[in-house]
Amino acid sequence: MENIVKKITSNLVVILLAGGIGSRLNQKTSKQMISYNNETILEKNIIIFKKFLNNIPIQVVSNNKDFSKVSEINKKFNIFPPVLGGNERQESVFNALKSLKKVNPKYVLIHD
Repeated sequence: MENIVKKITSNLVVILLAGGIGSRLNQKTSKQMISYNNETILEKNIIIFKKFLNNIPIQVVSNNKDFSKVSEINKKFNIFPPVLGGNERQESVFNALKSLKKVNPKYVLIHD
């Protein structure tokens, strides 16, 4: 079993969709940029993935409004630069998948 897990995780990339604007929250701040205990929701998600899937590449998808903040967060955690999302979730996933051509993973885990 350990060999199977090792094989999967060595060919895995995580996509974190963080391009939403949180319109249902009725706030000016995007939900992934809301801070709790001095960390954004995005940072908390990155920390959890890095804890349980150590050394797995992470690709974050961002909206245009938060792109520079997300870029800073990605640098802080030493993960791929963010990708700009689309108008719809499926466009954002597609943009992330296109950006992963350079890595060519066998498996992709999409966190929504």
